[in-house]
Amino acid sequence: MNSYDIQIQQGSSFAISLTATDQTGAPLNLSGYSVSGQVMYAYSSTGILLDLSPIIDTSYVSGLINIYVPWTSTTGLPITKAVYNVEAYGLSGYAFPVIQGYADILP
Repeated sequence: MNSYDIQIQQGSSFAISLTATDQTGAPLNLSGYSVSGQVMYAYSSTGILLDLSPIIDTSYVSGLINIYVPWTSTTGLPITKAVYNVEAYGLSGYAFPVIQGYADILP
């Protein structure tokens, strides 16, 4: 699993492309998988501050995951140091984490 820290500014659109890699650093082949991602106060939190709505890039073998959040979704976010994660899941429903990190929400 990869770890990247991100910064989201209140009231601004947020876009980033992140690469999911395996233990050797090779890009994960995400063919046949979907992804989901959320920002939370803590990994143990039940509430979600922001749905990241990640999308796997069309070249599935690159491990590239694109995230775009419009400004309308960041306007009401609290200023905080939160965490986020992106999970991949297949048809079986089994999910596994591929990217995580801190999400600083700035004024």
